[in-house]
Amino acid sequence: MAAFRTNLTDGPYTIYDKLPVVNQGAIIENKRLGHVLRVVQELQKKRDTRKGLGRPAHTNTGAPPTKPIRAPGTVSMRGLSLKDLAEAISTVPMTVALKAKLSAGSRPNKMAAAV
Repeated sequence: MAAFRTNLTDGPYTIYDKLPVVNQGAIIENKRLGHVLRVVQELQKKRDTRKGLGRPAHTNTGAPPTKPIRAPGTVSMRGLSLKDLAEAISTVPMTVALKAKLSAGSRPNKMAAAV
């Protein structure tokens, strides 16, 4: 944990990651959320996860300004849509427990019904 100083007093702060990534350990650890975490992982594959775009422009050396290029097949965080979510849900296979729960008559959640 880092700290900042203002008026001769120290205050703690942490750096927030705006593009978090779900790892495989989280999926294995959370039995009930495993399917949802796999869907999130599929969505994260489509997301543009470039970091460190705050680099110097190098225009002071005479180089022309350049626009960062997004990797092909990725979209910005705000560019993800319900269509992308529905596609991710359909590509992730359901576990046996989830199939049994849905066939037993439990209500699906609102998000799955909206897609």
